[in-house]
Amino acid sequence: MKKISFVFGISLVFVVFLSGCINVSPEALAMANPLVKQFMEQYPNAKITVNHFTKDQSAQILENISAECGNPYITAKEFYRISIDDPDSGLKALAWIDWETRGIECAVKYGGGLNKTISKPGEENQDCKSHAEMKCYGEHVYWFDSCGHKEEKKEYCTSGCENGFCKTKEGCTEHAEAKCADGHVYWYDSCNGKEDKKEYCQNGCENGACKGGTEKTCLNEGESKPVIANPLPCCEGLTLIPPKAENLVGIYGYCTAKCGNGICNEIETAYNCPSDCGNINCTDSDGGRNYSVKGTATVAGQSLTDHCNEDGSLTEKYCENNEIKAESVSCPTGFKCDDAKCVEETV
Repeated sequence: MKKISFVFGISLVFVVFLSGCINVSPEALAMANPLVKQFMEQYPNAKITVNHFTKDQSAQILENISAECGNPYITAKEFYRISIDDPDSGLKALAWIDWETRGIECAVKYGGGLNKTISKPGEENQDCKSHAEMKCYGEHVYWFDSCGHKEEKKEYCTSGCENGFCKTKEGCTEHAEAKCADGHVYWYDSCNGKEDKKEYCQNGCENGACKGGTEKTCLNEGESKPVIANPLPCCEGLTLIPPKAENLVGIYGYCTAKCGNGICNEIETAYNCPSDCGNINCTDSDGGRNYSVKGTATVAGQSLTDHCNEDGSLTEKYCENNEIKAESVSCPTGFKCDDAKCVEETV
């Protein structure tokens, strides 16, 4: 027998809507979708969770809805999100219900790895691989899936974006120094340009560090915590992103400011993961920015490998603040990029 639980954004609502003589519920609309129906037939013990979003709440998470549905033109309105999780396989499906039209915005079935199938009314199903490519969008770096749909932001760029990577100010080194700004710790480049936030300070900032000693009271952006129990909460203004079955992050969730309200609160589900999925520390097989050795940077189940580009430059992946970073460099005179490393040219 399937288990059904209902979670609502701000208040209790009735999930059965009376329109004329027809009873309509968000769950019924979702189950009418062939993709969702097929998933439920295959996994009859899957747990169903219903989340309600007002128009104002959906306005805060439009980027998330657009990423899941593969549609950049979704507008703010009242939505229901039907999440269907199978505890045995770790797989899931979901449906976004447009409650203004009583229609389905999209349905998504997540398969193994980072693959998903998107079903939208009047269109053929699309099989897409998530995080297939990094591209510039609005001067910052975003992930795009293999179907060309924009996903979540990969990296905030202080000097704009080019060819899928953040630009570096000419003559300036990024993350050169940590300084106080607005009561928190921020990175500054070598030209004294303010960059992204390094650390959230509960008690203010002094001399480039948080006041109040080294003892932590909460977790900053990018830091992780087990989703079941941890005495340290996410710091003010940050939200816990729970592990997802589709990317096998494991039992760890991440404190981040890049997530909308409500959508990140489904933290009760446990997933089966490979043994290395719990590794939250970024590692680089070539030891960092080593241009003479082909390396792979890995964190939280995601791995990115150095590679040569069409213009002959080398894209080097490395770890910084437990995140995977990338830079494109030209090999020195007399060297060329071959097999993801700079090697001496032979005559």
